[in-house]
Amino acid sequence: LSLSRELAFALGEAATVEEALSIVLERVCENTGWNLGQAWLPSRDGKQLECSAAWFADDWKRPGLDEFRSASERMIYTGDN
Repeated sequence: LSLSRELAFALGEAATVEEALSIVLERVCENTGWNLGQAWLPSRDGKQLECSAAWFADDWKRPGLDEFRSASERMIYTGDN
């Protein structure tokens, strides 16, 4: 409940969808103990999921994180994957 209130307040302050997603990912990761959070959104035509520019990592220097993020940005889910 506390997280929901915090997110609602923070989202009201966000100027863009990407900013809102970044806020949500950071807060959810902090509250769950996740090291990484990424958002996957429908493409403009709605036929696939693409990795959003919004993401959060608790430790930017974690080994392999850059490679994982780069691989995620190249992936697209079409339903056939």
